[in-house]
Amino acid sequence: MDIPLRKDVIGATSQDGAESLQKESRVGGLTAELPTVYPAKARSVPDGLASVGVASLHIMARLGSPTAEPVKHRLDSGADITLISLDQYETLPEKPPLRQGLRMKLYHLTGDATILGYIKTTMYVASDCGRTLGFEVEAYVVKNMRVPILLGEDFQVTYELGILRDAEAGTRVTVGKTGYTILASSSTSDDLGFECRYAHMAQSFVRRKAPQRVKAKTRARLKRAGPPPVRAEEDTIIPAGAAWMVKIGGPFSGRSDWLVEGLVLSQEDGSIMAAPTTWIKTTDPRIPIANPSGSPWIIKAGDI
Repeated sequence: MDIPLRKDVIGATSQDGAESLQKESRVGGLTAELPTVYPAKARSVPDGLASVGVASLHIMARLGSPTAEPVKHRLDSGADITLISLDQYETLPEKPPLRQGLRMKLYHLTGDATILGYIKTTMYVASDCGRTLGFEVEAYVVKNMRVPILLGEDFQVTYELGILRDAEAGTRVTVGKTGYTILASSSTSDDLGFECRYAHMAQSFVRRKAPQRVKAKTRARLKRAGPPPVRAEEDTIIPAGAAWMVKIGGPFSGRSDWLVEGLVLSQEDGSIMAAPTTWIKTTDPRIPIANPSGSPWIIKAGDI
C-alpha cells in the first residue's frame, strides 16, 4: 500500500521526525509497526535500462581569474581529492606554483597518470541569481588526465555542496546555507584515464603487500566494468533539428557486432542531445545522434 508523505513530518529534523513517528506508533503502551512509505519516481524507464540517460554532473566555472575562459568542472563524489589536468594547469592566466608536501605521500594513482604536485587557486562561478561566487580550491595537478578539472569530495564537503534534482526544472548545486544555487548539466561519460585511490599510512609489511592488492583490485574492477566507452572518430556538425550518423571508435576486436547503450545529455542552454541504443557493425561503426534544438551542435573527435 502506498502511503503519502506526511506534511507535518517533512521539514522537521531527523531527530524530531523520529520522535514524532515513535509517538504515533505507540498504541495502548505497545509499539505498532508503521507502514512503509514509497516515494514517487521522477522518471520511469524499462527494466534493465535504469542507467540510460544518466551521466555525471558538471558546472561551468572560471579558474584562476574572473575573466578566464569558462571550462567544465566535473563533480565527482567518488574521488577523495580535487584534480586538475596538466594541460588545464598550463592554460591558467596566473599559474600558481606547484607545491610538494606531506599530503603527496598519502595518494597514488593507478594507470599511466602521475601527480606532479598541488596548487591553491580560486574558482569563480555564476550563481542562478547572477552573483559571482568565489571558491578557494586546492587541486592536485595530474599528468595524462583526460578531463580538465574534477571536483572531489574534499571540495564538496568543505563548501557543503548539495544536489537538487528536478526532472522538469533541471539540476542545481546548493552552496551550504548561503541560499545560492548553481546550474548543473549532464557531462559526457569522460574516461579519466586512471583510477584515484586513497593510500593510508601503514606498517612496512603492509606497504610491501600494497602493490599486490592494487593489482588484484584493478583486475577485479576491469572484469566488472565490462566494455569500455566508445569515442567519436572525427569532428561532426549536427544541423539543428536533425539526426546524424556519427562515426565512432573503440576496442571492437573479437566480435563483428556490438550493442552501444543509448544516452540523453542536457546542455547548458537547456537543450538535449540524444542517441538511441544501437547495434553496430565493426566494419562501419556509426550511431545516430539527434539534435532537436534550434542551433547546430559540434561533436569533437575523442568525445565519448
